[in-house]
Amino acid sequence: MIVKISNCHELGKREGKGFIFVRRELRGFKNGMGGLEVGRAGVTVLVVLLALSLVGNFFLYTMYSEATSEVSKVKSQYEREIITLKGQIKDLEYNVTRLKSGIDTYERMVETLRKSNEELADELYKLRQKYQSLKNEVYPLRNLKKNYELYYNYSRRYFELGEFLKHVITDTERKKLRPHIAAAVSDPSDFAKSIAEITEYVADHVKYAADPEVPAPPHPIIMEESYYIPAPAANIFMTPSETLERGYGDCDDINTLLYAMIRFYMQDFYGEDYALYLVVGYKEEGGGHLFVILPVQGGKMTVLDATGSAYWTGKSLWGEVLGIPTIEAKPVREAWNEYMERIEEPFDKIEVYSIDEYGPIKRFEGSQREFLEWMENVTER
Repeated sequence: MIVKISNCHELGKREGKGFIFVRRELRGFKNGMGGLEVGRAGVTVLVVLLALSLVGNFFLYTMYSEATSEVSKVKSQYEREIITLKGQIKDLEYNVTRLKSGIDTYERMVETLRKSNEELADELYKLRQKYQSLKNEVYPLRNLKKNYELYYNYSRRYFELGEFLKHVITDTERKKLRPHIAAAVSDPSDFAKSIAEITEYVADHVKYAADPEVPAPPHPIIMEESYYIPAPAANIFMTPSETLERGYGDCDDINTLLYAMIRFYMQDFYGEDYALYLVVGYKEEGGGHLFVILPVQGGKMTVLDATGSAYWTGKSLWGEVLGIPTIEAKPVREAWNEYMERIEEPFDKIEVYSIDEYGPIKRFEGSQREFLEWMENVTER
């Protein structure tokens, strides 16, 4: 006897045990009959399971087939894309190769242009030099008169005493002569000794040499209006520093250097411009001499001359032997007569200059007799 499934739950509850599908009263059925029923139920379950398995396998197969098909489609699509990308890569590689070739060509062009630019720059520089050279040649021709006037005015400092004296006491000369003054003077506080030492320094470092014959440039008016006959310059002047650098010169150069060194010594050490004269003596037959005079109050003076050998008023052999300078100030006429023994011939005309940073001042011009009277008056003050 088969019990309905709907009652199984209730039967189980009454018995207190879960899922007992038959009443206890049915336990009396034969075991054979029970086994048969159980076998049929197992077959049914097995069939159901097989059916479910088949259905599941069918669905799985279907899903697998669909997945395989989808994978094939995706694979095909990817393969097509890969082929496309490979083609694009080849195109890019080709383009890169072309670009590299283009870059190489461009770099060669740049290098060629750079070299061409350098060559053109050199050519331009040469052309500019030629242009400037031609311009320099043409410019004087267009401005010959003006240029000659400039040259003449510049050259006057070398041929005319008045122009030359403007270039003696300058800052440039001071800077160049200071080291020599320091080398010459052993005790700056000893004025007489310092003057003697400077005179000896100039005589030792500059040897006498007559001016060479150099044609003097004619005045622009003469150059323009008349026939010019070259004539040698009466004098050629050098600035104090030029004379010291060359180591030679005539009396104009040597004693102008002496004047400048003494003037700078007095300014730098004593801070004052004491009277100091540059004297020029002329002779009627031509020629003359330039020397230095230090005026001293009380009607006295000291004559200084570094031409050939150092000379100063009061210099003695005894002082030379002892190495003690015997420089001294003597009355004007006594000092003058002592100096004339060195010169041997008197002067017919004398000019006296003092020089400072503003240029030369002519203090006196006249005969030797008038000069001595003037000096006595000046030093008596």
